[in-house]
Formats: sequence, structure tokens, C-alpha cells
Amino acid sequence: MMSNFNGNQSEDQTSESKARTLHEPLLQTDGGVTRPWCGSWELGKLLQPAEVLRWGFVVIEPSLNIRADYARILSMIQNTGHLMGMPMEELVVKQAHVFMKDLKKFMTECKQGNVRLLFVVLPQSEKDSYHEVKQIAEQTVGIVTQCIREETALKGINTAIVKSLLMKANAKLMGVNHALHPASMPTCLQQSERVMVVGGHVIRQTPQQSSVYHSKVPAIAAITASIDSQYTKYNVEISIQEAKKEQIVDMENMMVEHLTVYLQHNDALPTTIIYFRNCMTNTQYNEVESYELGKFLTAYARVSQLQPGCSAATSPKILFLLVESPRNARFNPLDWDRSWDNLNRNLCPGYVITHHVDPTDCDRQIQFSMVSYNGTAKRRLSSYYVYYNNAVPKAELEKVTYYLCFLCGSTPRSVSCPTPLYYARLACRRGLSLTYGWSCCPTRLEFGPLRLYINKSLLEYGRMFFI
Repeated sequence: MMSNFNGNQSEDQTSESKARTLHEPLLQTDGGVTRPWCGSWELGKLLQPAEVLRWGFVVIEPSLNIRADYARILSMIQNTGHLMGMPMEELVVKQAHVFMKDLKKFMTECKQGNVRLLFVVLPQSEKDSYHEVKQIAEQTVGIVTQCIREETALKGINTAIVKSLLMKANAKLMGVNHALHPASMPTCLQQSERVMVVGGHVIRQTPQQSSVYHSKVPAIAAITASIDSQYTKYNVEISIQEAKKEQIVDMENMMVEHLTVYLQHNDALPTTIIYFRNCMTNTQYNEVESYELGKFLTAYARVSQLQPGCSAATSPKILFLLVESPRNARFNPLDWDRSWDNLNRNLCPGYVITHHVDPTDCDRQIQFSMVSYNGTAKRRLSSYYVYYNNAVPKAELEKVTYYLCFLCGSTPRSVSCPTPLYYARLACRRGLSLTYGWSCCPTRLEFGPLRLYINKSLLEYGRMFFI
């Protein structure tokens, strides 16, 4: 469908642009097939619930003047879990009060008791408690945690909040909440193709987030890559690098790890790699693009030598897409229908504009701009630049990008960018937590990036701990 839009590009100018609508994909859950409406859907039973035989619940330094009804919260977790097809069998550990200084010992005891999932209520008094909990759980002990703010518990937890907590917990434990229905799977993503979808993101810390108060505060780089044919399970690699570097410096070694994990899970290397990369400053576009594409090919050649019958000269098909965050240009549909949005006259998810939306983009060709999620206020368009493509037909480029926005395991709605890139952003934020309080001098990073250590026992069953 072709529709006309009115876009405000400056205070004094408006222009009309043509766009088209992409239909939302069919999604598969254990309750059957569902089609999202305006980017969201009702999630009933989980498609592949993780097995949670032993789990725990702990409250860290609760407020003395008022206590939440934790017995009710535990009952809701168990009852809602059964309704979602995720039975929470045996509550092994229930501790209503643990001091932060004793948390490491407590988590170690939980780990020795084969507890796979630990719900942690964070104290209001300790602002940095989240970072400390994640460092102990994911780097020292090796246990999956799902945090709950004490303020949320005190206000009263409802079924929607519990469902959200269990969705995140299931995804962390490598379960599958929902997936694309085979009827909606784009041809280039079907099982016969062996496709790996990858997301790359770089984020800089602020002096408030790091104990390093230098002019050059380190940056966090993260790469996530799918390891299954449904594009719902991901491996993650996180590194710390110089702040002035826009490219992911340790790209080659990180991709070697990703390809090795993919090979272990699929007994073969991917024949196609689709890479979504967040946009960087204009001054380093070409440098980043050529550097990271080259490292992709080098990493693939290194891992190919480990696979029988595959030579180092073998190269995968690659789609390299740069993703620019939602821009400030505001678009309104001229043929607005109140059934779309009766509040703000916004664009609904699935609208694609296939030419420039801002005069400043004339130096680079925008392949398309897209609304992929249902925001509460203005819905802005993310822009996608194709740097290299010999993998995805042009006719399927927009469809693949849009459909991947529906596979985020932490929410029953589409997200603002394709899931691998969205996960890479979450992994960067987790990297900020795991490096909180570090005292690494930036000059050390001039000799090379540092890989962020994650407990290996956690990766055996909870690779997606960062959600």
C-alpha cells in the first residue's frame, strides 16, 4: 500500500514523502499462532519454556519501617509460571534478609545447591547494588539472576509485572518465548540457508559510570550473534576499548568466538551473515565499515580451518547494515485513520520510507527508514544504510529487518531496531554494570582491548544473562 506523508524537516518547511506498509509477521507461541496489532500482542504460553527445577528468592537489606508482601509475590510467580507453561517447581532458597557484604557467600551456597535462577530484591538504600549483584552473580559465582526493585515490590506487583519478569528469566535460561511462524519466515532466513544474524554496538562510559576520571574514559563494545535457526538464542562477547575508537577493535577475536559457538551448536558454519551495526560519527564511517568487514572475513577463514571439508578460502555471504537511531524529523499520515492511533496521529509500526528524509543525508544514500515499534509519544524512524550486500535480495531487505524487530525475548512487542542490535545495546549496558568501579587506566587500552570475563558455568545454561 502506498501512502502519502507530511514530514516536518524544519520549523518553516514541510514536505511530502511516499511510503508503504509492511504487514506484521505471524508469531508462534505454545498457544498457537498470533498476529501482532500495532506492534504488540498478548503472550499466553511460552513456546519453549526453560526447565526451572530449583530456584530461589532473596531480599537484600529490606527497609525496616515497611515490608512488602513477599509471600504473595512468591505465590504469583509460581501461579503465573504454571499459566505460562513455565513450572516453577521447587523453591529451594527463600531468604528475607541478606546483607550486601554476605551476598557472595549466599550466592555460592545457592550455586552449590544447583539453583539455576535467583530472584533478587534490590534495596532502596543502595543505589549501586544492581552493579554489585550482577558482578557477583555473573563473573564470580555463575548464576542467573532476575532483579526486582524494592520500590516495585512495595507498590504491589501485578500479573503483568510477573509475566515480564518470567519472560526475561525464560530468555536468560535459553528458553524461547515466541518465534516467527514458518509462514512468515523470509526466504533468506529459512533453515536451509544457515544464517547467523549479528548485532554490534559501542557505548562510551561517563565519569559517573566509571571510577576512571580521565579525559579518555574507556568504551564498551559488544557483539551478539544468533546460534539457532529461529533467531531467538544468542551468544554475546563484550570488550573494553579506547574511547576514541569507533570500530570494534577486537572484532576478529570476538567473531572467532561467535563462529566457534555457532559451529558447536549447528555442526556447520553459517553460509550467510547479516550484520546490524549502530551508526557512528560521520568522520569514521569508511574506516569502521572497511575494518569490521575485513575482520569478519578473517575470522571466518580462521574458524573454517576447524571444519572438515571447508577451506580457509571459503567466504560467507554478508549483509552489512548500518542503523541510525530514530531521527527528529516528524511524520504524520495525510490519510490518517483513527483506527491506527486515536491519540497522537502517529505512524504505526511497519511504515517504510525509501528515500531521504533529511537534507543532511545527501552525502550517503539511505536505503530506507522505518518505524518498527509502538511508542507512547512520537514514533520516529530509524534509518538503514546498506554498506555491503551479497546475501539478501533487495525485495526482502526491508522485510527481514522489520521482522527481526519482533523477536526480542524480553517483551511482547516489537522493539526499535532488529533484535541482534537491540541485544548488543543491552549487552553494552551490562558491560557498564560489570565494569562499575573498575580502575583500569586508559593508557593500558592503547596496547589492546580487554575482554570482559563471564563465568563459564553460567554460559553452559544462561548465555543470554544480559537481557
